[in-house]
Amino acid sequence: MAAVTGAKPLARGFTAVDLVTFAVFAALYRALWYVWHALNALFPFNQVLNSLFFVLCGIAVVVIVRKAWSATMFVIAAQLINLFLQGELLVAAVMFLAWGILGDLYIYSRMRHCRSTHVIGVGDHGH
Repeated sequence: MAAVTGAKPLARGFTAVDLVTFAVFAALYRALWYVWHALNALFPFNQVLNSLFFVLCGIAVVVIVRKAWSATMFVIAAQLINLFLQGELLVAAVMFLAWGILGDLYIYSRMRHCRSTHVIGVGDHGH
């Protein structure tokens, strides 16, 4: 992919475009976080909405970037924004990292099972 776009790969095979994608969707999740809090007056126990926004942004990142460890990188970007804007506790940010790691472990297991080089896509599904 780097040869086609002309972008130079960075750490772990991520290009600059991939890193910008992580940042954009982490910022989008943060913007949706304000929507979630605005709806807090109507639905006081709407943690499901926060999780929905996070998962939607995370899935979009995984579909767009299509590289291993992209879910974890998205969680890191989102938690860095929370650390610096909201003053999130570091312990909470580290616990939140489990979402990305578990997602990446699932994707990695599917990649191994499917014998495909793509994270998500059409491939040999073990048949």
